[in-house]
Amino acid sequence: MYTNTISVSRFFACDVDEASSQIQQFLSCIINFNGFSLLVTSFDVLYHNHKYHDDCAHSLNRIERVATAKVSRKTYTDKQFMKVSIFASHYELLVVGGYIHKHGPITSFLESSMGKFKLNEDITTCIKVPALASEYISTKRLLNQYVKRRSHQL
Repeated sequence: MYTNTISVSRFFACDVDEASSQIQQFLSCIINFNGFSLLVTSFDVLYHNHKYHDDCAHSLNRIERVATAKVSRKTYTDKQFMKVSIFASHYELLVVGGYIHKHGPITSFLESSMGKFKLNEDITTCIKVPALASEYISTKRLLNQYVKRRSHQL
């Protein structure tokens, strides 16, 4: 059973450690974009509030007060790729695993680059979260997964 997305107002009043219980609610969420849907099974969390808390997370253009999912094009050196993220307050949940349904069979994926699915840039607040939060395993990300020197200066 799924419900409409949760309020992100509690994200503004909690610190990084307290946010994990709020973030957990987005596991197994369903995001409905224009033309396709995603079931999110794994994501990396980036904290955009302070450059010294997370050097891999550069500043945000806008702080989302409602949980918002975005398909966006990113460029790094001479390469372009598409990624899907959920933005809630100062947090970005970079989708790195799940299932996509787009005009045909459901396909699993396990990486943040969504280029092979030929998605267009899009934005939605249509995020359905499970009525009961899923159990999860939390690990620290490896530094070699996110190499961006002085990202807080971008």
